[in-house]
Amino acid sequence: MRIRDACLALAAMLLLLPHPGSAQPLLEDLPGYWSGHLRARGRVSEPEEGSVYSPAGGDTLHDWAGELRLKWDMPLENRLSFTVHYVNAATGGDTRESLSGLAAVSPALAGSPVIPGGSVDDDTRALDLTATLDEDEDFLWYHRIDRLCLAYNPTWGNVRVGRQAVTLGNGLIFNPMDLFNPFSPTNVERDYKTGDDMVFVELIPQTGMNLQFLYVPRRDPDGDLSPDYSSVAAKARFPVAGLEVDVLASRHFEDTVVGAGASGYLGASTWRADLVWGVLHDEPAPPGVDQKDTYAAVVANLDRSWMYKGKNFYGLLEFYHNTLLDNDYATDTMEPAVARRLEYGELHSLGSTYLAGSVQMEAHPLVNLYLTMINNLADPSGALLPRVEYSARQNLQVTLGANLFWGGSGTEYGGWTIPGTSLSTAPPQAAYAWATWYF
Repeated sequence: MRIRDACLALAAMLLLLPHPGSAQPLLEDLPGYWSGHLRARGRVSEPEEGSVYSPAGGDTLHDWAGELRLKWDMPLENRLSFTVHYVNAATGGDTRESLSGLAAVSPALAGSPVIPGGSVDDDTRALDLTATLDEDEDFLWYHRIDRLCLAYNPTWGNVRVGRQAVTLGNGLIFNPMDLFNPFSPTNVERDYKTGDDMVFVELIPQTGMNLQFLYVPRRDPDGDLSPDYSSVAAKARFPVAGLEVDVLASRHFEDTVVGAGASGYLGASTWRADLVWGVLHDEPAPPGVDQKDTYAAVVANLDRSWMYKGKNFYGLLEFYHNTLLDNDYATDTMEPAVARRLEYGELHSLGSTYLAGSVQMEAHPLVNLYLTMINNLADPSGALLPRVEYSARQNLQVTLGANLFWGGSGTEYGGWTIPGTSLSTAPPQAAYAWATWYF
């Protein structure tokens, strides 16, 4: 199996190389439209003493990663098209070794969704299109099909079947209406969402209304496709009195989730807001953990662009509140509805109330400065995420940044003790560098 997978990976990489007698890559001789990127990452981090990242020893963690993404878009006849994204990635370093050491002490803890750093897999997806090429305690090499989609694009809308990415909702940092693989609030690398297997139908009537229907089949913990773990959703968008209004109704796992949102203008600014209400099905909870019956989540944001002293600026302010969480992190992670949302990638934060903001300045046509702040108002604790992006060449981008966290013991970003251990979830202070070549 490993030889087969390695051959597949090598064949995909060879598509990028010039073929004999030509200066052009082989993929340019193939039908359709080819593109993609190569990305290299490096990171240095300082874990807190007693955190889950410190068992490997040493005060400083050094990590690296590399990723190749090949994209192929093939127009077909009769308004059909076909899209494939192939990803070949490797990651390694001290952080992975730390979590490997943790697995030797407590496998259940190492596999917990509250510990970031896990790899992408297709255990819960309808199609298993991910394979590990090589793996060690401090190294992982894998490849996967991240998009595999057949699309039909008639005049009345579009239909897509297969692995794809869909985003719902008006949230920009937090997005409670986006039930399918939303980005983590602290994730600043948002060019691609992880693909999910689904059926997506969009209707665009002449009335200005937009209707979307989704079906996402999933597998249960035993590996069987199960309606109890799948999702079906319908969303409508329509104009009302100068506003864009969204209405969502879904059966998500065995929960009923509905939502409403709107967006409009306030002077030179744009505002957006979503309200989500969920009715949770009964599920056995561990002793001492109360099972919630319902929850509500709200997000509201305001953003605008402006100029100051000849520089272009962009600013965003966002408020988020979720009643599913009580800021008792150890207990919340054992509540069935929370645990499932963490496991399936729907939930990434454990606080109930946040205020977040972001500012971007174009310091030079080739240089952009970013600063994102996330504040857990209930702790308090938070994250500071500065970065600079430099367009070194027309197809080469260099990013330098840091992930800085603050908060006392027992807070979300300061770190809380995981039950049954003496280890803290405190995230490490980190600095990183990325280089991305687009082709």
